[in-house]
Amino acid sequence: MENKDKPTESFPQDFKVVETSAAANSPIPPPTAPLLKPRHIRSANAWASFGLMMALTGLFGTWASPPTLPGGGWAQSLLMALTVWFLLRGGFGAVQRTGAKTPPALGGVLLLFGILRLAVRDELPLLGLGSAEGVLDVSGAIMTTFGGVIALLGQTLGAKKDAKLPPRGEPLAVDTQFSCSLLAYLMILFGMLMHWTEAERGVDNLFGLITLLSVLMLVWASWVGMWKLWQMPLVTGKLGLLLFLAPFEAILLGMMGLKRLAFKHHADFDPDSPGLVVSAIHSEFLELDFALYAGGPLLVILGSSLAMYLLFSGAKQAVASGKERKAQEVAARKTSRSKRKK
Repeated sequence: MENKDKPTESFPQDFKVVETSAAANSPIPPPTAPLLKPRHIRSANAWASFGLMMALTGLFGTWASPPTLPGGGWAQSLLMALTVWFLLRGGFGAVQRTGAKTPPALGGVLLLFGILRLAVRDELPLLGLGSAEGVLDVSGAIMTTFGGVIALLGQTLGAKKDAKLPPRGEPLAVDTQFSCSLLAYLMILFGMLMHWTEAERGVDNLFGLITLLSVLMLVWASWVGMWKLWQMPLVTGKLGLLLFLAPFEAILLGMMGLKRLAFKHHADFDPDSPGLVVSAIHSEFLELDFALYAGGPLLVILGSSLAMYLLFSGAKQAVASGKERKAQEVAARKTSRSKRKK
């Protein structure tokens, strides 16, 4: 009743009613651009990656070795690390298409290793080839041999199909330091999973499990850093201290494993005594073959040394680049001041 005395105003002539659809008010906006058509996959890369995965499966398989060493040997663990590294760096496990070719040398080494394991039946621990007694399963060696053949001939098998595709562009470069760090921590990982005694691996103690946790986190961190993924701030911010501690932790574990093999008799050691590192240093086995079991600790020490070298060289480069950037800023300020005085 209060509004009856107020004058009414008519709508302007250009008034329009705009209808809005439910899709416009939806919290999820419609796509503004069509989905990009996937690019062609190079047949050579597909064949090589398939061969590497087959060879890696064989490396995890049965190798006609005694039960105490199921597929053991430092050479086998090193090949595992290299194969996984190439798959994550430029094969099927790559986040982006790098255009990098799988080196035929890796397929050739896998092929040679599989043939040696099929041909050799004598105990050759120094070569990491294990031993075989009687007729045992050699399925792992057979699969690794076939995988090595496919990886070696990948470029030839895919050449006809790739000839119809556009020429390759410039290969996408990944972060070199994080890529090498990934290889280093994969070497540590597979070295820890080897048998360090007749029935113990490098992770079969409390200190080994703690080291394994750090190594797995840094394998993931190196993979993230290599591709500069969205988790990169977490790697550089939250895991910065772990990047410095993990290599020292791993190299200490490897030295403990060597110490346990070098000193076989522990008359003053109580195997029931608790402790964080006592089980990593001592063993209940009094007679251990150093040449047969030292591959795991040595591979861990090698990977840790590589990780430490990359860490210090990266820190040195960062300091040098920081000094150079600071010098450039000082020179720019001096130039601006001289211009103002004129």
